[in-house]
Amino acid sequence: MRKAEIIKLNGETKFYVTQDVDLILDLSETREPSKLDVIFDTPGVSCHLIGLYVLNENEKLDIQTRAIHNVRNTSCLQDIRGVLRDNADSKYIGSIIIEQAASQTESFLDDAVLVLGKGTKNQSDPTLEIKNNDVKASHGSTTGRISDEELFFLQSRGLSKNEAENLIVEGFFEKLLNQIEDEKVREEIFQKITEKLNQ
Repeated sequence: MRKAEIIKLNGETKFYVTQDVDLILDLSETREPSKLDVIFDTPGVSCHLIGLYVLNENEKLDIQTRAIHNVRNTSCLQDIRGVLRDNADSKYIGSIIIEQAASQTESFLDDAVLVLGKGTKNQSDPTLEIKNNDVKASHGSTTGRISDEELFFLQSRGLSKNEAENLIVEGFFEKLLNQIEDEKVREEIFQKITEKLNQ
């Protein structure tokens, strides 16, 4: 089974990838601007970085992640998913840095935010810094709202508006959660997401 590790992100953190790993960010207690460097100094290893968060009313999150590829034949996928309720404020900077010696690298970044409330702020800045041509790299960022049709459909089946929103949010996170092979880690992260949704 692929190794899974949880990192609580507060302040600056460096993580050196020495074997294939699912690296999950626990952002439930992140209160200050925080930065994570995922560093590849070992050839042939891969990392799936997963960050899931829910910001309730007036909460803020300010994080930065960087995948730094220093050697050849490494791969990284950064997947960040967030949910914003009323007056929540999210800032995310995601970077891919591929040095000249890091040929045959594959590195991708995907950031998606689901807006539930009013007065929200979301700043997403994906960046690429590539010094080698023999690589594959891309980034993407999306922000959207739950459609009224989705909510109406679920409410017509007897769910309250809050229950309907929570069900949609769970589905929004489920695809990534299911990619975590370690069941204990997966359940721990799911429990923290559920607790935030029910606050």
